[in-house]
Amino acid sequence: MPDEDAQPTPPPDEFDRELRDLTSGMAEPAKFKEPPAAERARLRSVPAGPARPGRMSMRNRWKARRLRKPVREPGQKFGPEPGRAPGRGRTSRTARRGAGRSSREQRLRSAARTVAVLVAFAALVYVLHVLGFGPQ
Repeated sequence: MPDEDAQPTPPPDEFDRELRDLTSGMAEPAKFKEPPAAERARLRSVPAGPARPGRMSMRNRWKARRLRKPVREPGQKFGPEPGRAPGRGRTSRTARRGAGRSSREQRLRSAARTVAVLVAFAALVYVLHVLGFGPQ
């Protein structure tokens, strides 16, 4: 009877051959080389600049515009900016739109707009249901 402990060796496959080459030092040079830790740390310490120089994000533009506005005196509420003649210069779109409206009127308009959108949505759902597009 043949020895039961001796297993027949399987034919070497590609993986085994590459593993033997790696361990013996006969493998080809690596295709991709990772930079050493010291170089990665040096690259990380360089501060990242803006993605596109010369361009500002919407948020940064908004902040810059707010910071350019002059600061009012503690007692001064609304009115022309100091050093400007009334009625001259550009006014912002929001200033023109909300000029002369009280906060109560603005709240009422906002509530009416919300109710109008909800009514329009309900009407759309009803029309779709009548046309047969709703649940059966």
